[in-house]
Amino acid sequence: MRIGVVAPSGAFDRKRLEQSMRCVREWGIELVEGPHLSARHRYTAGTAVERGADLAWALTAPDLDAAWFARGGFGTVHLLHDLPWTEMDGRPVLGFSDATALFCAMAHHGIRGGVHGPVLYSLADHVDD
Repeated sequence: MRIGVVAPSGAFDRKRLEQSMRCVREWGIELVEGPHLSARHRYTAGTAVERGADLAWALTAPDLDAAWFARGGFGTVHLLHDLPWTEMDGRPVLGFSDATALFCAMAHHGIRGGVHGPVLYSLADHVDD
């Protein structure tokens, strides 16, 4: 399984995210980082253009099986109007907090796939490092 990791919301601590990613990779899951995953702009994980491009990629790239929010926070709502709704295939999207904005918009467009679950970043709380 290949999962695209995106941060359409708040900025995060890279070391903490890497702890979580190591854990998931030990489960045999391939995590693919969004092109702008390490970007920063004020309190968000990149500009709206960068975050939107990564989210659209994770929701439509043919070589990905799912998308996983790196972190919650605030900012996804600003990306919704530019997402390629007709290209989405309903793949699972994991997250909570700010992912709720995406899940509601997906439902509005008749797209299933929102999975209310941990953001990747939160797994570090359960990893020995």
